[in-house]
Amino acid sequence: DSSEELRLMKELLSQAFSVPEGHRKSKPFYDHMISFFYLDSRVWFRHYQILEKADIKNSEESQLVEIGPRFVMTPIRIFSGS
Repeated sequence: DSSEELRLMKELLSQAFSVPEGHRKSKPFYDHMISFFYLDSRVWFRHYQILEKADIKNSEESQLVEIGPRFVMTPIRIFSGS
């Protein structure tokens, strides 16, 4: 959130990949997680599955397993008035 462009990208990605509040097909639990990182002037996308303790033998912690897809986006232009 250090610049106007990054705030715009954050809002754009949040709206594109989030589930609307109270949507009739939304689930009351979380079984995956999507993350975005801004590093080296690129946006890195990763998709993880959350494995609960009960799903993993001999484990006392939940774990994240990358399930894909994964990609990197390079912002080229952000026009004023967007």
